[in-house]
Amino acid sequence: MTKIIIWQAGLLAILVAAFGVLLGTNAALSCLLGGLCYLLPTTLAILLLNFFRSRARWAAISFLWGESLKVMLSIMLMVGVFWFYPALEWLPFLLGLLSVSHVVFFMIWKLHHGK
Repeated sequence: MTKIIIWQAGLLAILVAAFGVLLGTNAALSCLLGGLCYLLPTTLAILLLNFFRSRARWAAISFLWGESLKVMLSIMLMVGVFWFYPALEWLPFLLGLLSVSHVVFFMIWKLHHGK
């Protein structure tokens, strides 16, 4: 599961650098904030899953709590970004958010279709 976080952080770093070079600091910061709105809650959910991994009785419920926590924290972080960063650029923000959130699909595809 930590591979997902590493892939998400790596992709976010590449996107932030690309937006920084192509569109400037504000776009890079918007992309970073968008990616972090998903990356931080995912990290917390994975920590929760790893904590309860050895307790089979709690594994399923920890998955549900982790996913619920991830959704709630993502929404709260996005609202915080919208509130405190009025110079937000929407396209970089959404690309950062969506690219980080879709790394899981790439990992699943890679697992089934290649090495």
